[in-house]
Amino acid sequence: MFNSQNFNAVNFNNRRIPVAAADQDDIVFNDFSLQDSSVVTTHLLHDSPPARDFLTNKIPRADGEFSVGDFWRKKRITLRGVIHSTTSALLEAKLSAFKKALAVAESNLDVKVDGVIRRYVATWTNPSRTFERRETYDITKIPFEVQFDCLEPFGLATSYSAAEFLGKTALSLSITADNTGDIHAKASIGIIFSAANSISKVNIVNNTTSEEIEIERSFAAGEYLKIDGETRAVEVDGVAVDYSGTFLTMDTGANSFTFTLTGTSATYSATIKHKKPFL
Repeated sequence: MFNSQNFNAVNFNNRRIPVAAADQDDIVFNDFSLQDSSVVTTHLLHDSPPARDFLTNKIPRADGEFSVGDFWRKKRITLRGVIHSTTSALLEAKLSAFKKALAVAESNLDVKVDGVIRRYVATWTNPSRTFERRETYDITKIPFEVQFDCLEPFGLATSYSAAEFLGKTALSLSITADNTGDIHAKASIGIIFSAANSISKVNIVNNTTSEEIEIERSFAAGEYLKIDGETRAVEVDGVAVDYSGTFLTMDTGANSFTFTLTGTSATYSATIKHKKPFL
């Protein structure tokens, strides 16, 4: 991105900023490009991880402390750049479109890194200071600084990574799936039954994280069980069903899963998928 036409063709120390040659679309919020021929982002600060909430308690009557919790909180992404156009009227129209697009809360912010999109859910949180560096002589350009806060702290790939296990008949199945991201990922699991003989329970354990979820009901051939770690819903053929335990996550690297079906026999295919997380 930083060796592209937008950065080599434009002299940012000059008061006159020419229109760059091509749309880049390396940074997009709410389907509005923040890196094109008239909105030029010169600084993108997004590499720092989100805030970390490391909770501790003091050891009573002894030295030291102990951990009681470790959580990632919101991530902040800052953009600096220039909006410019050939006339004052065109600039004001672009500025209006800019503010209209950014005013939407909790929208997708897509940042392309090495050709791969990292998607954040973000909100513009400094509107009153975004254009404070504009001077009275800035007729065809406006410098900006945009601050986005992401309550969901991790960026995600826009497509799923999936591990598929087809045509299985074992009532106890041990399988491995990999998370190549920077941090733990939310796992979504699907099981479709092509045959089910007296199957009354499905239990799934991630042995790597010691998390477990169990669905107890009568399963029939043709039914599809979906355990969605992103929406935190368990459904059979789109209808919510009861479950016990917790939704599964995937630690970084290889994760060992055990599927246990209670019943006489079954033929089924299973999928474990996740969106690669970026810290």
